[in-house]
Amino acid sequence: MKFVVKNLTYKNILFISRIQPAVLTVKGYTVYDVNNLDKEGKPTDKSTINLKERGGVALQMKSRAESSNLLMGTKKTIVSTGDIYIGKGRADGAPILVMPLLGEKGFVEKLFLLHIEYNNLLSLNEKKEVLGHRYNDIRNMVNEYNIIWQDEYLEKIPLADLFSETVENLAGRIMRYVQQVD
Repeated sequence: MKFVVKNLTYKNILFISRIQPAVLTVKGYTVYDVNNLDKEGKPTDKSTINLKERGGVALQMKSRAESSNLLMGTKKTIVSTGDIYIGKGRADGAPILVMPLLGEKGFVEKLFLLHIEYNNLLSLNEKKEVLGHRYNDIRNMVNEYNIIWQDEYLEKIPLADLFSETVENLAGRIMRYVQQVD
């Protein structure tokens, strides 16, 4: 897989730099071509993805693109927003990171999906760092339940869940934990 820095937005370069400590290893990858976007580079109901290349554990995995090449779900959102996704695959729960890669026109031309293993040995401060703005979103949502925030709540939740679950779900988990302790 060949790509260069110009295939990434500055925002995504900063994101990759921030989350690197969260990724222990890359176990495999899949590259998808993205086709049939509108004139502004946004997905339509006719947008498609085609499996172009894969390696590592991805060689033994099924891809939805093998049976239906319609661009949908999380991948469609990634193409639409241009943002990196880190979390779990919705169908199989596998830990993944998906990077949108830009083409010559500045539109998303490819998706680079990495099968990763999370570094669950991060310190509390490292977890806060890799979560970035998400840390504040989680903390603010917990405060909505009239619970005084403690960073230690993050230690109760696996890193994969901190990235992939909604902020509301995470706050609910923390609220239930606090209620059990009290």
